[in-house]
Amino acid sequence: MHYRIDSNQTIAERKISETSYYAEVPYSEEKLSLYLEENAVVNGNPQPQGEIEIPLYVGFNNITVNDEKLTILRYADESILMHEHFRPRFHYTVPISLLNDPNGLCYDKENDLYHMYYQYQGNYEEGKECKSWGHCVSRDLLHWKQLQNAIYPDALGEAFSGSCVIDEENTSGLFDSGTPKGSRIAALYTSFDGVERQCLAFSKDGGTTFEKYPGNPVIDNFENGKQKYTLGFRDPKVIRVKTKHYPNGVWLMVVAGEQARLFSSENLINWTLNDEFFYPDGGKIISECPDFFPMQTQDGEEKWVFLGNDYNDGNSRIFYVVGNLSEDEAGRLHFEAQTDGKNSMNLNPEAYASQTFYNDKKGRRIMIAWLRDWALFDGTAWKFENINKYSKYWLGTFTLPQELFLTKENGEYRMLARPVEEVNFLRKSKIFSSVNSFMSSVIIRKTKFLDMEFRAKTENFKNPLQLCIVGENKESGEEMDEEVVITYDAGTRLFRLDKSKTPGAFVPVYSYVTERSDIFSFRLIADTSVLEIYLNDGEKVLSTQFYIRGKHRFELNFDGISEYLNAYEPLTDRAECYINSKV
Repeated sequence: MHYRIDSNQTIAERKISETSYYAEVPYSEEKLSLYLEENAVVNGNPQPQGEIEIPLYVGFNNITVNDEKLTILRYADESILMHEHFRPRFHYTVPISLLNDPNGLCYDKENDLYHMYYQYQGNYEEGKECKSWGHCVSRDLLHWKQLQNAIYPDALGEAFSGSCVIDEENTSGLFDSGTPKGSRIAALYTSFDGVERQCLAFSKDGGTTFEKYPGNPVIDNFENGKQKYTLGFRDPKVIRVKTKHYPNGVWLMVVAGEQARLFSSENLINWTLNDEFFYPDGGKIISECPDFFPMQTQDGEEKWVFLGNDYNDGNSRIFYVVGNLSEDEAGRLHFEAQTDGKNSMNLNPEAYASQTFYNDKKGRRIMIAWLRDWALFDGTAWKFENINKYSKYWLGTFTLPQELFLTKENGEYRMLARPVEEVNFLRKSKIFSSVNSFMSSVIIRKTKFLDMEFRAKTENFKNPLQLCIVGENKESGEEMDEEVVITYDAGTRLFRLDKSKTPGAFVPVYSYVTERSDIFSFRLIADTSVLEIYLNDGEKVLSTQFYIRGKHRFELNFDGISEYLNAYEPLTDRAECYINSKV
């Protein structure tokens, strides 16, 4: 290196490659002190040997010293960071920059900790998207504590998406008695340097730091000068199952990007291709961020579910395919799809890149998805020059954890998604309640945070239901021309959400015709700028982001008799984010 950084300034430092370096500094550091070991060219300007100071913007600052690249992330003002006007409180966000796919969802029973890793855009090199694994932990699936990044790029490329498992029996041979069984976390992820390969990393400290397996990649995608599988060969999701041929268990990995493929391994290191996935009509099952797991219906029938994500040029969906898993005489496993994958779980394209937890302390199948966001206020290329109360330093969050249920009705399999029961623990106080009574117009207390549940027979609808979230000017109390309008017409069964009168609305209107005609119910959870609506007990889920600059006022207009309407104020004071701290 041609330079040294004042270590008293930095929060975190990391070498990304032989010619690139990354560090983070607090908001108080307005300038970077850099000591040049020799005469050098800094950002195109010749500088003599010695100490120089470089002004820093809030956000990412890209500096070149001769042929070396240095990226400095300066945080926003600590007095407002994580408490900005648009910042959600119980939906996870990173302090600055972009997150996307949830990765490595798993539960460490030794420490009673849920781990959530995720794709983090570190802007490690100017003009180059470069992904690593961010990391946060929780004891209740709701309040996440940020830890240091877990997996960084290396000589094989960026650290793309993947999953974690608990290698309790040390099948990989990478652990020793110093790591308790329930904390033996191994990560399978995709490295990308123009070719997508599957790699292995393991943690001996309960998932905080990882060592790369020295024999990476464990599944190569480049052989004899060409692609071995496909260009899209990424996002490995791994589970462990017991079969007739493997009574003590075997690891299964589904990889996609293009056609989904199934691999097996006894040790997480040596993998064998078992199967390629097809629909019943012979078409290839193509997906990003694949998932694969067994589930039981309400009648106890066991099926295998392929959970996929179809990007579809941005009009994305989370879909599922139900079928059976069989084993041949050689012990290879094969998936026989029975459904066509046309059913989607979400009714809007912002929820994407879903993943389920490898394990759960209550044995549930829990899913979290990335909630995509296109609104970045006051910032270009993550340099924030004109900071005000509406500054928005992040892009993207995650949905609330959702418990999945596989049902079979009239011969058709259906996946339902409902908030995990822990979400109920957020309810601080009931602010409105109406049971089996006639309603007309209700104004719910002005709040950014709301948990509302409603249910009524459609025969009791006199007019369409309308729920508005209206923005008011904080100082004057006057209405701003900002609102989100939610409607449901019982006659046509049309549900509609319109956020065209809010800034940053990339997709302004969503609509959906519900399946049930006798009952309409919803649960709405609002968290500052995140809105999640569960229709008809999990039939469909709408997860979106909206931006209102004033105070929020919730107004419900419904002419008819409802079975119930309950509104709760959620707890928000526990949802704190600790920057670069440890559990």
